[in-house]
Amino acid sequence: KASGAGTVSFAGGVANNCGAQAINASGASIVDAEAAKLNDAGVNAILASTGGRVNAWRAEVLRAGSTSVLAGTRSNINARDCDATGHAGSSGFAVTSGSIINANGAIGVKNQPVNTITSAGIIFG
Repeated sequence: KASGAGTVSFAGGVANNCGAQAINASGASIVDAEAAKLNDAGVNAILASTGGRVNAWRAEVLRAGSTSVLAGTRSNINARDCDATGHAGSSGFAVTSGSIINANGAIGVKNQPVNTITSAGIIFG
């Protein structure tokens, strides 16, 4: 977890079977989780909120207990080429409150049409 403008490098890391979130970036913090394996998270594999930023290019985020990749409250997630399949929630990728997800080349259901700006934000794909 990174918060309060902190920075965490977790590129290539493994955080499987986490109780809640495998990666949690909040409060303008930054997490680099490029090519990380974040499978079987209890809630979200990746959560960015309140301005948090996550680089999860080529990350594996399979079988999350809810939404695999969730960007909320003006946050930003690079989930390019991610595999977010097998989640228990309604979508593999979701934005809320003006957030952005880059899901180009990613596999998984999105909570809104790609490349469409809404009040929730935008998911590029």
